[in-house]
Amino acid sequence: MTVDISSPANRLSREALGVPDERTRFQIQRDLILDKVNTLLLPIMRQHGIDMWITMDREYNPDPFAAEIGGQGGVRNAYIFFDTGERLEKIFIFSHPPRDDLAPRLYDQLIHYGYRPEGLRPYLAEAVRIRNPGKSG
Repeated sequence: MTVDISSPANRLSREALGVPDERTRFQIQRDLILDKVNTLLLPIMRQHGIDMWITMDREYNPDPFAAEIGGQGGVRNAYIFFDTGERLEKIFIFSHPPRDDLAPRLYDQLIHYGYRPEGLRPYLAEAVRIRNPGKSG
């Protein structure tokens, strides 16, 4: 059996296969990240007795899980999740501006330190000091 691939009816296309366009796929991915972090992370932290979870990225060495929590490239980034006892507080400390459609929707506090010589260290230290977690992960 031969198939005439010159016929438009026989060509495989994104539309013919029902694959969403790039913008729609991007929005689906964003919504999945928002849903996972906002519904799953706090129960998992509580199950394991973790009050604060911090994930760090370094340039050319991102955390493998960063994309799952709205991560992005940057010189150094810190993602802080803290169980307040009532809700999950989320803080993102970053060197490069984040995705406008994701980070402001996901994180309660965005701290852009840019290229300041002190880097993210004082912001990270202050976030931990203020919240004084019992057990960190």
